[in-house]
Amino acid sequence: MFRLNRDGSAYQVIHAFSNQPLDLGGNSPFAGVVQASDGRLYGTTLSGGTNFGGTIYSLNSDGTDFRVILHFGHQLGDAAAPGPDGELIEGADGMLYGTTVQGGSLGNGSVFRLNKDGSGYQVLHEFDETDGQGSFPEAPVLQGKDGALYGTTADNQGQGPGKVFKLNTDGSGFQILHDFGANTNDGSLLLWGLMEGRDGAIYGTTFYGGTRDGGTVFKLRKDGSHYQVLMNFGTGAGQPSRPFSPLREGPDGRVYGFVQNGGGGMLFGLDENGGSFQVKDSFGLRARDVQHPLGALAIDAAGNIYGASYSGGLADNGTLFCCMTKGGHRVLRSLNWAGGDGSGPNCKIAVGANGILYGATQEGGYFGQGTVYEMNPQKGYKVLLNLSDPPTGLALDASAGDIYLTTGGYRNNGFLYRVSAKGKMKVLHRFRGGNKDGASPGAPLLASDGFLYGLTAAGGTNVGGGVIYRIGEDGKHYQILHTLNGTLSFTAAALIEGSDGFLYGSYRPSGPAAPLAVFKMAKDGSGFAVLQSFNTGYSFMIASRSLIEGSDGFIYVVVDNTYLLGLIDIQLIQKSEQAR
Repeated sequence: MFRLNRDGSAYQVIHAFSNQPLDLGGNSPFAGVVQASDGRLYGTTLSGGTNFGGTIYSLNSDGTDFRVILHFGHQLGDAAAPGPDGELIEGADGMLYGTTVQGGSLGNGSVFRLNKDGSGYQVLHEFDETDGQGSFPEAPVLQGKDGALYGTTADNQGQGPGKVFKLNTDGSGFQILHDFGANTNDGSLLLWGLMEGRDGAIYGTTFYGGTRDGGTVFKLRKDGSHYQVLMNFGTGAGQPSRPFSPLREGPDGRVYGFVQNGGGGMLFGLDENGGSFQVKDSFGLRARDVQHPLGALAIDAAGNIYGASYSGGLADNGTLFCCMTKGGHRVLRSLNWAGGDGSGPNCKIAVGANGILYGATQEGGYFGQGTVYEMNPQKGYKVLLNLSDPPTGLALDASAGDIYLTTGGYRNNGFLYRVSAKGKMKVLHRFRGGNKDGASPGAPLLASDGFLYGLTAAGGTNVGGGVIYRIGEDGKHYQILHTLNGTLSFTAAALIEGSDGFLYGSYRPSGPAAPLAVFKMAKDGSGFAVLQSFNTGYSFMIASRSLIEGSDGFIYVVVDNTYLLGLIDIQLIQKSEQAR
């Protein structure tokens, strides 16, 4: 979740959802957020939560005080399950109202409400497709000026044709105002919510159908009468086609929306009676332009129209943009899958002087291959270095402020770098592979003797086994201390220095007899010994993270078998070489 000023400045990620199915905070926030009368933001996720069926959450507008106020269920008979697909709205009574695309006793979706603190959850209506009520309410509801709720169903698991419905805020008075299956020229598939115009009528769009099969813009009165198609979109080359946003009314009284097709998409406007249709702006006409706007349309009092696109921009990963009702647009921010700051942080964070944190990401950044960053308590997040090859780990010399960084595994055999606090990089060692050097290095270790130690996932005399190496902080005196007879995981390819001064690590020996081994070795390479072999009968097991030494003097490691999802075997390794 992010925010930015209307001129595109001060872009800030205020909350990051994880991609873990067991995330109790929820994930996959498909819909937007609403700012309620209490100033907090409220939104929904499609999955995650304690029941894996999504959540309703709230947080302050600066990202603080994130709370989950409702966990949706995941069973067919659970009226709250699963999948709140549309935005919430705040009703005139201060309660939040929303829809679930499935769930209910029949699995056809529901309309619900709850208080902003999560209490008072109530299912107002469960849809019964067999009774002609429709199903799959994918869009948010609208509260009209008369106080009633208006919404749409997509029907048939989101395949159309769909219906417009009405009900009271207490769940009574449900009725179908219009059935799009009754007339093929009416349009089909209602993806977006409804809008109430100044004339008191209800407006909406269909993605398909109409006389030209490119979708429609329609209106009807709140009692369902006087249904009218205002615009039939075509499907010809370059024509506006496939409405793909909610409609919004501008300060000039005209109705505006986006279409997905017609080059890179278009912004259109028309009068409330359907007259004076105009394409106000076309996208994708120049390099790195907006491509294919996707919903998220808002209009301010000055007539500026704000939207988002799921492609286009500098990285072709979407944009946030602003259009004017008189025509023309500008890109406020080019998005990428890293949000401009890198993604996939795969290195252990190091703590430097004055509480400054240092880390690396394996994706994103200017070259798309990762970054080195710092997080300053006073100055915030800063990218120190944009990498051209993904990092595998880092170590920090807190006294000098230098970062030691390893990369490699995709384009070459890997590098060991020293990065100064100002972001200047120096190559300390280039790993060449073969039987004379390692390849694909893991995270470096800056030991108490001032040398750097590390593991590689390949190379050495066994070629595929990897090596344990030592090198000076200046890049001199590189030495292979030990050649391994197995393989490593990048996330686990890191040594630790024990309180006894010995080096500890893990690797996967060749052969199925010992799918994972934890070892100990002196800093001069002598005394290499396997402390523990994890023989579970499975042929592939890795340490999912590097080792750590606890305050109790034990070495801890988490291992998993990636072929058996959910199986995690935790072992405690005693440095006296006795397994506990």
